[in-house]
Amino acid sequence: TIKCREAMADKIVTSFKPKQHWQAKATWQVDGFSWISQQPGQKYSSPPLIRVGGAEYGLQLYPGGSSKNGDIAIYLACLSNRAQLQDEYKIAASITLVSPSVYLESSSRTLPQLTLKGGSRRFMHPEGQEIESLGWESFVGKDRTGEFVRDDSLTWEVSLTVWSAAAMEANHTGQEVSVPRVANLSQGQLSADLHALLEGKKHSDIRLRPAGGTSDESLPAHRLVLAARSPVFEQMFFSGTGMKESAPESEVEMPDVDPDTAKLFLYALYTDEIQEEAWSDDEVLCHLYAAFHKYQVKVLLTRIE
Repeated sequence: TIKCREAMADKIVTSFKPKQHWQAKATWQVDGFSWISQQPGQKYSSPPLIRVGGAEYGLQLYPGGSSKNGDIAIYLACLSNRAQLQDEYKIAASITLVSPSVYLESSSRTLPQLTLKGGSRRFMHPEGQEIESLGWESFVGKDRTGEFVRDDSLTWEVSLTVWSAAAMEANHTGQEVSVPRVANLSQGQLSADLHALLEGKKHSDIRLRPAGGTSDESLPAHRLVLAARSPVFEQMFFSGTGMKESAPESEVEMPDVDPDTAKLFLYALYTDEIQEEAWSDDEVLCHLYAAFHKYQVKVLLTRIE
């Protein structure tokens, strides 16, 4: 096992601040949309889409509307067992109906900040009432539904930022912890597509060999994606200086990155997300930070600092 401090040159980081918030996003593809009942009030629930901050979240879809107007309705709900929820959380969320065409803009909306109380699956609305789910009874008009259907499928994206209640309290300097808004995910589909490209291992033209790994254990990747995310990889592959990594069928050796960190590192490069596995373990986060630093992935470095 590579020791965290040994993996970081010049003591890049010696400690991490306690994790104050978690971010995650997920996609729900509703297949066979034409076969789904369009009766008002007919609800279809997603499986758990996101597990973050100790709770699971999903979406509730009403294809024919939750009321008699017939417009598509969508709601965010907490799916965890009440007994699993011990702490209080603040939640910001956005929901997007993904456009199937470059000529049609995705429809995205942001929910007001919510509170999820420990021991309950109910949200506390900013106006004071407790609710089991929150969303829109008219997200898209029934006359526009067909614009978002492709291959008889409808695709939704949900993005969450979750803060523990303790992180929302005044810190020791007396300053309040700021709460950033969740941006609309106009690039959400691109992230999903790049993740699928990574997982499918299609058209890969380079392999990353982490510490202790053999050629059979190296990880397939794509030079253009790596170069777009890291100036170090760009220099390796496209500088024209004859670096060995620029040769066809070559490998990038990563002797100071263990296999698990290498997988988290690749996932972050392709999706622009840091997985919860890293946020929940300071040692893992430490190794991942070192990899971001070595390959100069500045946008991801700033997420941890």
